[in-house]
Amino acid sequence: MSTITSVNLLVDGYLITGEVKTEERRLLDILNDDSSDYVSLDQARIYRLDAPDEPVVTLDTILVNKRSLNLAVVTAERPAPPRQRELLYVEKQINRAFITVPHCQVWGQVHLPYSPFPVTPESYLTRDADAFFPITQAEVRSDESSYRLERGAAQVVLVRKAAIGVFSLLLDSPERS
Repeated sequence: MSTITSVNLLVDGYLITGEVKTEERRLLDILNDDSSDYVSLDQARIYRLDAPDEPVVTLDTILVNKRSLNLAVVTAERPAPPRQRELLYVEKQINRAFITVPHCQVWGQVHLPYSPFPVTPESYLTRDADAFFPITQAEVRSDESSYRLERGAAQVVLVRKAAIGVFSLLLDSPERS
């Protein structure tokens, strides 16, 4: 059985929409898999961020270099069966976070490993976070006024750690303009 995850990928200067065949894996696991430097995307449409109304090109299948990927917004995904979710459950601390990557900002929740001691942004990024990590209940905003990614809540945003310009764990929500 082939499971499909619909995504919007932000790659320097471009937004790529399409579908990833995830099979029985999560997109996060595919992106963090060291055995491949690329993720395959079907039904891909590539848009320039500064001219997002018309795709530059539409292609049946493309490979995207994971190291060029700044973030992935999961737009539709089939949820794991309840039993599988139970097996994957690990207790976490949920903190609000603010992150910047090239061309956009992300507000949302980061799920930190449970610890009796405070987790700092530095300890999370250097010790706990994989190459890609999830931000839930995320809101993505773009530097580009006409950015095609829908404003508002996203189910999950997967951020590439190496693309981060600013990372902050928030005690209070900052004012957003």
